[in-house]
Amino acid sequence: MDYITKKIKKSEDLEDIKRILQGMIGEICWQTSVSYGEELDLHIGDKIPYEEKSMRGKLKGSWILGSRCTDWELKLGNKLIVNSQSDKIIDKISVIENQTITDINISYPELILSLKFSNQCEFSILPDLEDDSGVSCWELFAPNHKLLQIEPNYLWSYLPSDIPINYNKLTLGV
Repeated sequence: MDYITKKIKKSEDLEDIKRILQGMIGEICWQTSVSYGEELDLHIGDKIPYEEKSMRGKLKGSWILGSRCTDWELKLGNKLIVNSQSDKIIDKISVIENQTITDINISYPELILSLKFSNQCEFSILPDLEDDSGVSCWELFAPNHKLLQIEPNYLWSYLPSDIPINYNKLTLGV
């Protein structure tokens, strides 16, 4: 899977995505952070030094899950701990730091991504699939310089994250 962009038309179209996501099961989420635009990032797996000079001395996860401009929530059972609209997000979301991912699911047709942790918390990204902002609903930087993106309008892509892509040359499997 080097360059993929496909339309999600039925639940079976999620199988490749689920295979990619399964690689995070058993990994530890060791850092949570809020990035540009108040997007939540989860650093998961091995701690890897950044290659950029401006980031020298800092570490990133071998997996980085980013919420982009999408709502998300963290629950313990039916109790909401924190969501994308909360105050003091970092203080509250840190409850999943140093916790192992025990299960991952992506639902159809909502495309809600859910991660379950060893402390029984469940983190979910709640995409607006009708959003026309041009921003992906969520993204996952995976090992080996890969990027999985879930886009509005039921599109997903799996692309190299370390080289520029000429999207005009990609074949859209719709």
